[in-house]
Parts: sequence; structure tokens; C-alpha cells
Amino acid sequence: MMKTFDAAMLKRIAPTGKPGILSGFARFLNDRASLFSTELERAHFIAQNAHESAGFKTVTEYWGPTAAQKRYEGRKDLGNTKRGDGKRYMGRGTIQLTGRANYRDFTQWAQRRWPDAPDFEADPAALQGDPWCYLAGAWYWDTRKVGDQVRGDKQDVVRVTQKINGGSNGLADRKAYLARTLAELQLEGDETADADEGMLQKGDTGPAVRALQQTLKELDYWDVGDVDGEFGAKTEGMVLALQKDRGLFVDGKVGPKTWASLKNDKTKRPISKERREATVEDLREKGSVVIKENDKAKTAGKIATIATTGYGVYEGATSQPDKGSIATQLSDTADKALDQAGRARGWIDGFADISTWAVAKFGSVIAWLWAHPMILIGAGLGIAVWYFNHRAQQARVKMYQRGEG
Repeated sequence: MMKTFDAAMLKRIAPTGKPGILSGFARFLNDRASLFSTELERAHFIAQNAHESAGFKTVTEYWGPTAAQKRYEGRKDLGNTKRGDGKRYMGRGTIQLTGRANYRDFTQWAQRRWPDAPDFEADPAALQGDPWCYLAGAWYWDTRKVGDQVRGDKQDVVRVTQKINGGSNGLADRKAYLARTLAELQLEGDETADADEGMLQKGDTGPAVRALQQTLKELDYWDVGDVDGEFGAKTEGMVLALQKDRGLFVDGKVGPKTWASLKNDKTKRPISKERREATVEDLREKGSVVIKENDKAKTAGKIATIATTGYGVYEGATSQPDKGSIATQLSDTADKALDQAGRARGWIDGFADISTWAVAKFGSVIAWLWAHPMILIGAGLGIAVWYFNHRAQQARVKMYQRGEG
């Protein structure tokens, strides 16, 4: 007996899927379970539809048009014989049914079973509706005998993909969805023979990799940086760490057992000594976006402070003093005190003159700055920007040390 699906199960397979599509596709899988001879065949169907619909996010092809989409126009093998057919019969449904001829054939197939089914050739947009957007995939799977390619060996996914799109486009992504589906269905024995081919590994890209990275982040294995959908050295390192912590086979590849662990065990990563003692420089080397943005802001603060201070020095050196200003009067007083200190009769008089000079000179500087508020404001803002971003970096380090992302 086929396993009953719900939207929550499909969301674990395609975490970024839209709720409406996930629930509709789950309902379709349960209502049309008889279309598939084995659970393994249905797993392949789910994986292929997940890839073609960008992780169950759309039932309509994203239209640019791209160079490939422009070539839809006039393709007789797709039945696109009239001007505008390329876009008119763009990919629709979770399987991305494409071309006038396919729309016509699907109409005939559907109306034989459901007489009130729309004429999709006349009304292409109707193919986006429930249940037709899911049934189109079933029609293609059935009429093209795609299920015959599922033989329980490691080449299943390659053969199925070739039957779906004529090549191997997105093969790594399709394999990843298949691995997650197999883990969700908890298939065992011969039916998991193709699971190794469905794993995620270094070099893979796409929505499934992004979902993996997001899950690693939620479990505190994704240290710093952006989730980017690219399985590179950093992602591999995080997978290796998780496998080591959980007693899994440590190979940096995400197969059914690793997926099952990610799905069923939400225990967060234990905080290592290295993490507890991390510094700003450690996070900077790891590529922390927060630290890098704070570095930029701190640099801007330094530049602002230096620029405004430099402007003040330049203006002070080149401008003519105002004889009646407080700054000039205090400066004159300081100069006289310094002159008297050189002619002082004793150390007490000399100390008094030096003190008068220091106070008067400091006062003249403050008075001059007070008369030029933009210098004070610019320097103050620069220092404030540097200080608060420095504090933000320290706070980010504390969060990291506590294991909070």
C-alpha cells in the first residue's frame, strides 16, 4: 500500500515550496497513487516534479525569454506552428508541459477521463489550475512510459531524467530531491539502490543545496556567511562536522542517512572550545557578513574623522586669525605667559606662567573648535560610527561563542 502524503512531508523534501502547491500535489499523490506500480516509481515522479517546478514554487515556467525559450518559437517537434506559440505554450504544470502539440494531446487524454476538462490548446492558462497542473505530469509520465525506466539500480535517475527532458539538465538537483524523497518514504532494500546517485555532494548547486544549508544553519552547523545554494568547501566542512558529531559515516556527502538525521534529530551543534574562544579575526576569516559590513562602516568612520580633522588643521594653518575672537585672545595670553616663563625669577613664578600658558592654549583650541562646529560634528560622527560598529562586532562574536548562529 502506498504511503499517504501531506504538505508537511513534501515541505521536508522541498523546503522552499509554496503551501498551495505542496498541499495540492500531496492531494494528487494520494488520489492518484494507482498511477504508480511501486513506491520507488512514485519517489522518482516526486523528485522530477520537484525539480521541474523549482522546488514546488511555481507551475508556470519562469519567462525571460532566455535564449532557449526563444527557440520554442517555430519548433515543429513541439507543434509550435503559429506565431507566438513559443510563449503561448510555455512550460506549465509541475512537470512543465511545453508546446502546442503536448497541450493538444493532454486535452484529449484528460477529456476522455473527465469530459468537462478544459481545452488546454484553446486556453493554455487553464493548465495552471488544480488539478490539471499535477495531472499534466501524470499524463506525460504515463504516455511516455517514464516509469519503465525505474528498475531499482543506480542509473534509474539518469534514465528517468533523459526521458523527461531529453538530456541531463539539473541532474544533481534531481538526485538531491530523490535522496530526500527516499529518506522521507524510508525505503529499504533494493528500492534504495539508487540512493547513492541521489546524494548531494561538493560541486552540486540548486534549491536542494540551499535547503541543506538552511537546515545546517538552524542546527548551528552553518557558522557564518550567506546561504548561497552552492555546495562548496564550506558546506562540505559543515556536513563533515555534523557526520562526525552524530556518528555517521564521515564522507562529506549527504545521502539518505544524513538526510534522515537532519530531518529527525533537531539537536543543535555542541559548542566547541574553538568556538567558545573565537575572536573577531576568526569570524572575519570565516567570511562573516556582519563582521565585514562592520569593518566597512568602521573604515568610513575613520575616514570621516581623519578628513574633518585634516580640514581643521588646514583651515587653522591657512586662515587669517580674528583679532577680536576669544580663541585669539586666549592664544595671545598663552604666548605672553610662555614668554614670562622664560624670564621667571623663581620656580614658583615659572610654574604659574607655564600653567597659565597650558590653560590658555587649551582654551584657545576649544574656542577655535567651538567657532567651527562642522569640524566637531564630523569628527564626532566618525568616532561614533567606529565605536558603535566596534561594539556590534563584539556582540556578534559573543553570539557566535554562545552558539547562536
